[in-house]
Amino acid sequence: MNEYGSEIAYQVRFEGTKTKRTRILFLTEGLLLRQYTTDNTLSMYDVIVVDEVHERHMMGDFLLALLKKLLKTRTDLYVVLMSATINAELFAQYFDAPALIVPGKMYDVKIHYWPQGVEDKNLINDAAYQKRQAAVIKESVPSRSERINPAPYINVMDYIDQSVPITERGDLLIFMSGINEISSLAEDLKQYSYSTKKKMGSADSTLVFDMPPEGVRKCIISTNIAETSVTIDGIRFIVDSGKVKELTHDATSNMSKLSEFWISRASATQRSGRAGRTGPGQCFRLYSENEYNHFNDFSVPEIQRVPLEPLLLQIKAMELGDPRTFNYIETPSPDAINASMEFLRNLGAVDASENIMALGTILADLPVDSIIAKMLIMATVFNIVDPVITIAAGMSVQSPFARVSPNTSTNILQNRKTFDSHHGDPFTLLNLWQAWLEAKADRKESSRSWCRRHGVEEHRLYEIVKMRRQFEKMLNDFQPGLLESMKQSTNSSEEEITEQDEEQKSRMEKRELLRRERYGQRSRKKRRVLEMEYEGQEDWKIENDNESADIRDLEFSVTNNVKTLKSKATSLSACDIDLIKICLCSALYPQLAIGDEHNPYRKSNEIVFHTPDDLAVEQSMYHQLLCYLQLLETNKPYILNITRVPGKDL
Repeated sequence: MNEYGSEIAYQVRFEGTKTKRTRILFLTEGLLLRQYTTDNTLSMYDVIVVDEVHERHMMGDFLLALLKKLLKTRTDLYVVLMSATINAELFAQYFDAPALIVPGKMYDVKIHYWPQGVEDKNLINDAAYQKRQAAVIKESVPSRSERINPAPYINVMDYIDQSVPITERGDLLIFMSGINEISSLAEDLKQYSYSTKKKMGSADSTLVFDMPPEGVRKCIISTNIAETSVTIDGIRFIVDSGKVKELTHDATSNMSKLSEFWISRASATQRSGRAGRTGPGQCFRLYSENEYNHFNDFSVPEIQRVPLEPLLLQIKAMELGDPRTFNYIETPSPDAINASMEFLRNLGAVDASENIMALGTILADLPVDSIIAKMLIMATVFNIVDPVITIAAGMSVQSPFARVSPNTSTNILQNRKTFDSHHGDPFTLLNLWQAWLEAKADRKESSRSWCRRHGVEEHRLYEIVKMRRQFEKMLNDFQPGLLESMKQSTNSSEEEITEQDEEQKSRMEKRELLRRERYGQRSRKKRRVLEMEYEGQEDWKIENDNESADIRDLEFSVTNNVKTLKSKATSLSACDIDLIKICLCSALYPQLAIGDEHNPYRKSNEIVFHTPDDLAVEQSMYHQLLCYLQLLETNKPYILNITRVPGKDL
């Protein structure tokens, strides 16, 4: 993109390069939806290309419905839908448009079926398969829960070593269902392979693009994100477990469930296609051909398995009619629509007749989850914005606390305990935030080293920094001058003014350094060669050998004043804590639970505080309720992001 200057640009949530000279703009579905709300003809575009439409994100399906509506009034607009494994018949009928098949420059990929044990009877049942095929509301097929067996993966590696000359380059990509499965397999494969000098994490994801040394094959273990979201040169071999983790939602219990399912045939095609990009490839499917033939044709669309509140709120705000009769590509279940409308009523977004209310209009205008949006609005009402912005940012990204394993040192666990708050998870996050800012301000230890000692993922904290800045901008756009009016006026002394001038000069120098670092990253097009780790070497030594400045720390320094952030993140008073809890409860109600320490067992209906009108529920003012963000079931039910709040006499 950089070779074309500003004629080709991108725009994402936090940044963009668009100028008046831009002719081609890459942007997300969400941003295009935002543009539609302010200009429902999308007049700035002549052609709209929607790629990877087979992924079937909920708001992506909504965007396609709006584009179909728009095509009736804008006959000059061209809409192109692209995918390697699209359900062409479904989309062609929906848009009443032709389908054009463009052969890709793919090499042949040989498919091997290496089934493991007995076939899954639930999957290959012909009657159940026919029922799934005919269903309007699609469902994924649950897979058997089994411990990861490394033997098949080792057998594939042995087969490749014995059948393919070492002089013939080609790397291996393994598809697993989730991060736990990836970690388990990586641990099991340790004795059969060398690892890179740096352990792979979200912050080091560029390592997958580096070349292995001569005579070595690179092995990448990934989730389904590698199906379409990223293309890695040099992949010639695929191992497909046939499994995927999907999030589903039970409208009755309001519980989300992260479970393992069999993939679809379309996903299997996507996975095998990763091997034929740069040369002839091979795909090893760890399931039988009969099992493959009983897979669903396509993955279940998100709109039929996740909560619908964001979608329904936009339909109401745009005055597009009753969500139950909206022209979806594939219709969600009536139960899911009813449950989501009930959620919006509890939130105060719609009234009993499902008409959008003033709060609902505001929530629809704010480009964040409706719970987060209401939390921020309540924070402005009670003048407690800064800590609530931090909590909201933390709830909007993955947890900054690194995954604990049996190998996690006791020192790390003890260091993490210093952040614990008896008020709940949001306050634990605030403690972590304050401690991190103090460490950055003191400069006695690098941020990376401090985070490693405390079992914290540094890049998640930088994500919170970016999210905070986005929320602040969003609130100022919503009500200009809002945050400025909340700042206490102070008279700056001459020393403070001098210090501010020096800080400004330092930030300008860092901005120039950041510009050069980014330019250098773009200029270094030559692929790097991975360094291998042999027994006796340690990872921590490598991290101290940085070739260049940490670009994330530079970005932080350029866009933030750490002293200002630290001064805002002061210790909370009892009144502040109560106000924060009010903001949380207002946004999360009725997501309340009751903890019972005397209950030796749990019934399935005891996890949620269901109805405040039930007179059989007795509480006193001293009882503690648990206000939570989400119910999530993995191997067992969990309540996420818990806050202790006082109960009330009924």
